Amino acid sequence: ERMRTGELIMGVPMTRDDDPKSRNIWEKMWRAWKLAGEEYLDKFDYIAKVDFDSFFIAENMRVFGSYLDPDQPWYVGHTLFHRWRQNLIYNSGTCYVLSREAVRRLSIRLQNIPKVCYKCGGTQCADRAGAGEDPQTGGCLRDLNIVPTDSLDRNGRQRFLPFRPRDHLFNIEYKSDPHDWFWHYKGAIGQKQVKQNCCSNYPIAFHNFKTDPAVIYNKNALYELEYFFHSAPYESRILGMDPPSRKSYQYDPMILDFELEANGDIKNVRDDEKRGKWLTEENVKLLQLEDK
Repeated sequence: ERMRTGELIMGVPMTRDDDPKSRNIWEKMWRAWKLAGEEYLDKFDYIAKVDFDSFFIAENMRVFGSYLDPDQPWYVGHTLFHRWRQNLIYNSGTCYVLSREAVRRLSIRLQNIPKVCYKCGGTQCADRAGAGEDPQTGGCLRDLNIVPTDSLDRNGRQRFLPFRPRDHLFNIEYKSDPHDWFWHYKGAIGQKQVKQNCCSNYPIAFHNFKTDPAVIYNKNALYELEYFFHSAPYESRILGMDPPSRKSYQYDPMILDFELEANGDIKNVRDDEKRGKWLTEENVKLLQLEDK
């Protein structure tokens, strides 16, 4: 009951300090995922990882999630491609959502991960210091062959937004710069996701309220969403949100500067960066996938 009403705060055991300069967000998150998978699987269908400066619209996520089976491994959020050459595609840590089954498998994968130095291991699933939890989560899920789910609406607009509504609607322009972390490999799909076509009518999350923190706590904050997107609380339940495609992430194949294998791996990828590399016969039994 306390978990259902939001009164329960999980205590996560840390081995590193909580120095605000290092933050060690990755250790906090992998230990939280492990704890959730070991002790709370019967308490939720989905878990959302939401940054402190993000605005999360739970009502819209409830409707989105109702189209999916939480006992399948879903990984939903704003998908980033700028580390694709390391065979890593992951969801932005501003806000992403894992289904119950994804959490279950991830918690098992996290039971015995090696401890490495801060800059060691690249995109590998390992315990390291620092704040970069979103690519590390993506790397651990990659080991399980779990990749980001397509979260776009039927018009190709984003439901998980890394910036504030006003930024996406009025300020952010498409960039073809190959070093731009936000637009890299989005190509023609990304070119359409600007200004008035940026965002779904039923968005799930916005982020980057650091310079305007009052918006997060302002009881009238949802009026901004209603004004810009004609999306009031619970409206998605009444009018009906278009369902997700249930496919993996969308990308523009015309702008790729590398070749892909049939399973989605880039060609000639390192063995330790391959999808599903952890899924040996022994580990598959550990996951009990043969029963699913």
